[in-house]
Parts: sequence; structure tokens; C-alpha cells
Amino acid sequence: MVAWLIKSNSWPMSLRLMITGAIITSAALIQLPVAVEVPGEPFLLCYIASACCALAFGRVNGFLAIAISSALSFLFFEPYRSLRIQYAGDLIAIEAYAVIGAISVSALARMVASIIAEQETASLAKQHEEHSRLMLNEMTHRVANNFQAAASLIRLRASDVRDSGARTALDETVEQILIFARLHRQLCNNVDGAITLDSTRFLREIFEAIKNSQGMRSDIRLEQQVQNVDLTVAEALPLGLIVNELVTNSMKYAFPNSRPGSITLTLTVSGSDCQLCVSDDGVGLRNGDFGSGRGLVLVRELTNQLRGEFEIRSSSKGTEAKIKFQAIRRSKLQTLAA
Repeated sequence: MVAWLIKSNSWPMSLRLMITGAIITSAALIQLPVAVEVPGEPFLLCYIASACCALAFGRVNGFLAIAISSALSFLFFEPYRSLRIQYAGDLIAIEAYAVIGAISVSALARMVASIIAEQETASLAKQHEEHSRLMLNEMTHRVANNFQAAASLIRLRASDVRDSGARTALDETVEQILIFARLHRQLCNNVDGAITLDSTRFLREIFEAIKNSQGMRSDIRLEQQVQNVDLTVAEALPLGLIVNELVTNSMKYAFPNSRPGSITLTLTVSGSDCQLCVSDDGVGLRNGDFGSGRGLVLVRELTNQLRGEFEIRSSSKGTEAKIKFQAIRRSKLQTLAA
């Protein structure tokens, strides 16, 4: 209905005026034979026709309809079918109809104009939102491709490096860059154009990538139990790097001498409180040295970015690392965006 009103109000003025005149004249001609048999005032049918013209074509056409119907009303009073008026009361009735009709069609036209304006505003906002979403998708897609290209280039260069330490460092850099790429690919795949990421999907992709890495041993099981929470980019990036670092470290050092075992990733959510835990059943950290390793230093720095707390416990039965932080909820994001 609103779409039709928008379309009819955009017709050429000359066409709208012609249709308005035809509608009011037709209404008068339809009622005129009836009025001869059963005399009565013609205002009801003319008012309905005038209101329809105001709704369909706007205020000017509504006023025109009232003016034409007021003039044609003379035909229904004594002497019938004449533009003369015999009684003053009949003239007062026509004048009252003209005034009330003009006020009514003005209000109707104003209401329709308001509805059309709201609809057009909503349509423009929707177009802007769609354009912004497409721009975000295009930007994040290109950024993801750039990260992928950078990772491929570093991997290619790493194949020429003979020093094992340097090659390991380059391989770690590649994995970290690929986390950037995965993050941006998830952003561009968000169907609602949101600026947040689903924690379950994001961490699952990182976990699956670690599983499929070349250094993954078949006798080490990777398990995950991740609850869903919307993560901002500022939260997802350090969290992804933390998971990559902790899981990779467990793979490298927790199971020496081909010892089998398992590594478990959990993310629990309670309100805005989140706890990430990476645990293994390996041999534990040697000499209880929890903080001097380069990987753990990186994890602590990334935890600080999340404004969270990092805790690690290790024994001969395995190692457990926990990160507690507060995630920005979607409702808060909407308030900030507003």
C-alpha cells in the first residue's frame, strides 16, 4: 500500500489533476439520478471520493476534489440540476462541507506525506547499510588476501633458510599472519554486516588449522569445547594469537619422545565474563619456569591487551593455562555505535 502511494504521488501533476476531476465528476454523475428519486445531500459520496484523491495524489488534488465536489453539490439542491440555490440553509451546508472537507483532506495528505517520508528515509538507511556492508566485505576480503599473500611469500623465503632456528621463527610468523587472514575472512562473511565475530567459529578454524599443520602428530588429540560469544576485532585477534601460541607450545614441548596425549581448548562464558583454557596431559613445564619463555611472554602481553588475567599451572600430569577477560556484549556495541 505504501509503495503504491509513493508511486501515485510521483505521477505527473497534470495526470493527477485529470484523474481527480474524473473521479469527482463520476461520483456526482452516479449520485445525481438517485437524488432525483430520493432527494438528499450528496456530501458523503463526494467526501469519500475527495479523501481517496487526497490519499492517492496529495494535498493539492484533495483541495481540488473538494472544490469541484462543492461546486457540483449545487445540482442536488432546489432547484435541482441547477447551479442556483433557493434556500440560504443549503448554501450554508455546502460551505460547511467545503471547510470541513478541506481540513480533512489536508490532514489526510499530511499523514500520507509523513508515511512516505518515513518509508523513503528507511529505504535510504537500508541502502546505506547495504552499501556499507558491501564496502566492509570488499575491504576485509582484500586485507585477508594481502595477509594470505604475505604468509605465502614468507613461507617461500623460509624454504631457502638453512638455520633451523630462523626457519622456526619464520614458520611461527606465518601462522600468526594467517590468523589475521582468518579473522578478516570471517568479517567479510558476516551476512548481517556485523563488526563482531562468532567465537565458536573463529576458534574452531584456528584449531582446525593447527590440526592440519605439517608438524601435527597423529598421536596427539586436539579437543575443544567453546561456548559462543560475540567478539570484537580487538578481542578476537589477541585471543586467536593466544590460542595459537598455547596449543603450538603444548604440541612442541608437552609430549617428548613420541609420548601420546591430548590438548583441550575450552571457552566458557557467563554474562560478559569469559575464560579461555588450554590444557594438556603432558610432562609439564621443565623446572617450573613459567614466565621466561618467549611464547609465554607473548601470551602475557596479549592478555594485557584483553585487559584480562593470565594464570598457568604445571605439574608432571600436565599444564593448564587460563585467561580471564570480559567481552563487550552486543548491546554495548550498539550503544557505542549510536
